[in-house]
Amino acid sequence: MVFSLFKKPKPSENEPKTVPRPKSVVPPAAPAERHHVSPDADSVAVASVPPLDFTATSPSGTNRAGGASPAAATEFHDDDLDALDFSGLEVTDVGIQVEHQEDPLQGLLEQVAMLYASGADAQVAAILADARNQHRQGALAERLWLMQLDLYQVLDQRSEFDQLALEFAHTFEKSPPTWLVHQDACPVAPLPPGTLQFKGGLEGGNEDGFAPLQSALEQCKRGGALAWDFSRVTLIDPDGCARLAACFDQARQRKITVALSGVDGLLTRLAPRCETGKREAEGCWLLLLNLLALSGDTAGFEERAVDYAVTFEVSPPAWEPVKAAGGAVPAHSAPVAEETFCLSGQLIGERFAGLADFAAGHGQVVIDLARVQRMDFSSAGALLNALTPLKAAGKTVVVRGAHQLLVELLNLVGVAAVAQIVPPKR
Repeated sequence: MVFSLFKKPKPSENEPKTVPRPKSVVPPAAPAERHHVSPDADSVAVASVPPLDFTATSPSGTNRAGGASPAAATEFHDDDLDALDFSGLEVTDVGIQVEHQEDPLQGLLEQVAMLYASGADAQVAAILADARNQHRQGALAERLWLMQLDLYQVLDQRSEFDQLALEFAHTFEKSPPTWLVHQDACPVAPLPPGTLQFKGGLEGGNEDGFAPLQSALEQCKRGGALAWDFSRVTLIDPDGCARLAACFDQARQRKITVALSGVDGLLTRLAPRCETGKREAEGCWLLLLNLLALSGDTAGFEERAVDYAVTFEVSPPAWEPVKAAGGAVPAHSAPVAEETFCLSGQLIGERFAGLADFAAGHGQVVIDLARVQRMDFSSAGALLNALTPLKAAGKTVVVRGAHQLLVELLNLVGVAAVAQIVPPKR
């Protein structure tokens, strides 16, 4: 039997209306007569059964003898479908189970590394404390404990570190890690004599930082030379960038030679603030263009100048390089005894601009992360991108001194495939 899922068109007013056929009333059957059987009866009376019809019926509603079957006499209309109720039907989702061959604890280590990289220290501490009580044997469990010890080290929680170190020795039956004392920053090559080091953040209200620069400009003779260092700058804002750009404009007008260090760090911090189409940080754009001119990057200057013109709907600034002296030192990195590439502090959005130049003069590239407290995920990926061509060029790459939270992050992004990761001596 076929049902139409489409409504029948309503009959026009001129067409005769179909009068429903009255249902035939079937009189109720007379109650069957009960036959009582006496105990001494010789026979039993049986109620007669009407003959059964076993004639086969075809799907079309007619029997093979050519007559219509009783079911065919019932007439169905499209409107009858509206009365059907499907609300009781239930749809059961099909579950797909995926079997994981990896140890669940390995996944936990990676989760903790990602959370720490994003700065969720409280959540990391809670997860490690709970997991440590459940995992007390095996190599993965030992790495878990080292992560919490290093978290205490980074957060400068000495008493918690000492208590956990004793428990570590008892649990794993080996000497525990010791508390490490590092300098706050990597030792750097001495700055040229007379270099003025910028104090504090590159922010518009930082008079302690800008007053010495302005004074140096005023006292410097026309055609003279100045040396400024920005390697310790970690904070910037548009107003501070605009003030520094104005200082460069003054130097250009008076033909003053400017020797800068820490340029790479400034460029790294400026890049995410200078997005084409966003006008919120014009001061950052002005400083970026000045630094590109200072570094002699003609192609980079022209590209960003066009972006600046599109963003602020003005003519692109002309190429007018600032006269600069050599000897620039990367913002976050410096060669230590010309043997290691040292990094320190919080590496957020780091692009390791000075690493390629350092590696060019070394067959073995040693990167020291002993003073790095935290590295975000994007910086870890940038480090992998910087190390991959060095490995392809046949250089030996060693990353040393990273605490366990950093080691797990580096393993997660794949640094171990291109470099040897050496933990600190404990």
